[in-house]
Amino acid sequence: MGEIADMMLEGYLCAGCGVTLPGESNGFPRYCRDCRREAKLDAIVAKKTKCPICSRMVKATGLADHTRALHQAALKETLK
Repeated sequence: MGEIADMMLEGYLCAGCGVTLPGESNGFPRYCRDCRREAKLDAIVAKKTKCPICSRMVKATGLADHTRALHQAALKETLK
């Protein structure tokens, strides 16, 4: 790899935009404040989905848990 890519992977430069980061490197990729904020906003917006049973907005990764926990009776009725 190139020197810049190595510096991003080691945490000297932001892994998102390449800006120099303050402080010591910890040996892992780090992100600047702006890139962390962008990633957080993208995660919040992109990962919500509507429950097909109650139309509640839940995280896409937790839809199965939500359905199992709150709609167990409804699922049993539909399977009969």
